[in-house]
Amino acid sequence: MKNTRNPLLPVKTLKKASKNEKIKLLFSRIQIRKKSMKKIVKILLAAAALSTSLFAADGYQMSICTSDNTKLCYGGKQIFLSGMNIAWFKFSQDVGRGGYKGSLLYVDETLVRKTFKDLRAAGGNTARWWLYTNNAMDPIIDSNTNKVTGIEESTIANVKTVLDLAEEYGVVVSICLLSFDMAKDTAYSPNTVAGWSRFNYEANRLMLEDTSYTRAFINNAVVPLVKLYKNHPALLTWEVFNEPEGMVTGFGEGWGTTLTTIANVQRVINMVADAIHKEAPANLVSNGSANTGMTSDIAGTNYYTDALLLASNGNKYSLGTLDFYQVHYYPEWNTNIQSVFHHAASYWNVGKPLVIGEFPAASWTQTSINAHANGEDRRMTIDSAYAFAYDNGYAGALSWMMYGETPTFYGSDGTVWGIDSSASALTALYDAHKDAIMLKDVVIDDHTGENAWMQVTYDNSAENAQISYTKSYNLTGATSVTFDIINSGTQSITYMLVFQTGATDNWGWYQSESQKCTVIAGDTTTCTFDLANIAKYDDPSALITAHLNQIAAVFLVATEAYTGTVYIDNIATDNGIVIQNFDTEYDVFSPAGTEAASISVTTYFDGTKASIPSIAKDLNVSNMYFMNGSLNMTIPASGNLTVNLFNLKGDRVATLHKGMIKAGTHSFAVKNITQGMYIMQAQGTAGLFTGKILVK
Repeated sequence: MKNTRNPLLPVKTLKKASKNEKIKLLFSRIQIRKKSMKKIVKILLAAAALSTSLFAADGYQMSICTSDNTKLCYGGKQIFLSGMNIAWFKFSQDVGRGGYKGSLLYVDETLVRKTFKDLRAAGGNTARWWLYTNNAMDPIIDSNTNKVTGIEESTIANVKTVLDLAEEYGVVVSICLLSFDMAKDTAYSPNTVAGWSRFNYEANRLMLEDTSYTRAFINNAVVPLVKLYKNHPALLTWEVFNEPEGMVTGFGEGWGTTLTTIANVQRVINMVADAIHKEAPANLVSNGSANTGMTSDIAGTNYYTDALLLASNGNKYSLGTLDFYQVHYYPEWNTNIQSVFHHAASYWNVGKPLVIGEFPAASWTQTSINAHANGEDRRMTIDSAYAFAYDNGYAGALSWMMYGETPTFYGSDGTVWGIDSSASALTALYDAHKDAIMLKDVVIDDHTGENAWMQVTYDNSAENAQISYTKSYNLTGATSVTFDIINSGTQSITYMLVFQTGATDNWGWYQSESQKCTVIAGDTTTCTFDLANIAKYDDPSALITAHLNQIAAVFLVATEAYTGTVYIDNIATDNGIVIQNFDTEYDVFSPAGTEAASISVTTYFDGTKASIPSIAKDLNVSNMYFMNGSLNMTIPASGNLTVNLFNLKGDRVATLHKGMIKAGTHSFAVKNITQGMYIMQAQGTAGLFTGKILVK
């Protein structure tokens, strides 16, 4: 793994220095380095033009196992795909060109790296990522003919970034090309979503219903990517559709789509799969179906059999079949007859590997589950779900989704689906079946106990360059927000603090227009923002103080043009709520807005230890005790919570929980820690609690 410490600054020197000396040492010889994306893209475009893959011919590792055609192999070894859906870093905007100024869209490399690091650290080996989705940002569509003519250079670069970083962490990626969202004829129009001016429903309709338009999409948006990445070792499969049934007559009613026929879906799958198999015979092609009723004759009708796909184009495209199936399951929509978690993979009699491509990424054990289940018991824990899939012959299980949803069907207890709610299940499965899950050995340094800063580099960024952190916060009771900042550049930088609220009845952009923080070149300071001076951008009388319980994202906006690097740490409120301390590697803000391409953000560990928390008890934790290898406590309120253990020297030795948690009594496993006295810190939206605990 790349070392994010500055190689010019020895850690020993930092540890011996005083605080002021550390600051001088840390930033006296900073070198600003930024990749030349234009050069990379030129190479990629040249390779595509020459029909050349950038990777060795034997680089692609996936196959159907020769010993069992219902299992998947990696490098000739049978594996189980254990992982999660990403499914996007920003819906439909991970590729192409968009936004208010139509700028090229590049994925945030630090966020991508964090995604795969978190997944691999939990024991996962597979991610599912959506590419074109609804075609709003790419591919390029001729406005006169409505035909696809090509793809943007950022798409080519972004696919490489995702696959390269996945390979670094021993993860394979299912690249899903299209989704039923392409048939939402009004949802993504320029009049309803600002900056989505390229969404073209008519072009999407023709792509589904007219062979010549399908061919233009294949030749100009699919095959070029296949040529480049067909030999990439991190490529799992090219997945044609996500839940195409959502735009099909007889199934997709109520999905907000303009419906087409299943025959059109079959025809597109047949043509796309044939083209991929002709260009890359070894590459696997799959499809993500909404449920077993569309993928198995046992539960309904398998519309994607070899015979039906081939017949959809009069047997013209003989290679246009699927190598394996992906099927989705959600308890509110599927009866137990259709449930992949009530039947073994062999029950469905599909004769190919069957991957559970989506299911809830948190236990569905709430009583509300059965209230909608017609008397059936559909409840299950997330640990049991992954274990059931492995034990019952499925080729993989990918929960939905890494970066969080809070589905109302599952009750109002604040449960969030995400990596935090699935990590323990992924780890348990990995520990039990390591040989079937680990694709390559990866050493992950979590820098436990070390202090870190967010390093933000601006490369000739224009005014109003933004970085953002998307997460729900309840800042009720706070009156100010502060953060430490060091400006290592040669010019001053001025920041404005912005909050975005997320409530549907009160979405808003609240900014500190009347209160900014300027840091001169080479200076170190603490920026302080009075929340009473942060108001809605279009209504100065509407203050953020009335909506502190609805924070959905935090932005730092550099209001003037700037080139250089700054370091930021400890963004927190005056009542002890930590918005971000950056001590978790790659858990940083992301570039945003029209200047995103000119900004890079990463984690910088300064070689010092994270400070020990002070003893505080404004979070009313009760019944805290250690027993049978676990720390037990009662949490008074639901919300985001981080539970850390520190030794008496102040070193953080373990993070027991990070993410949403429900009010009530909880037990946190304490592993690989010697007996003795420790300091436990529980910090979240409801407050802060710190106390001593004896581990024995």
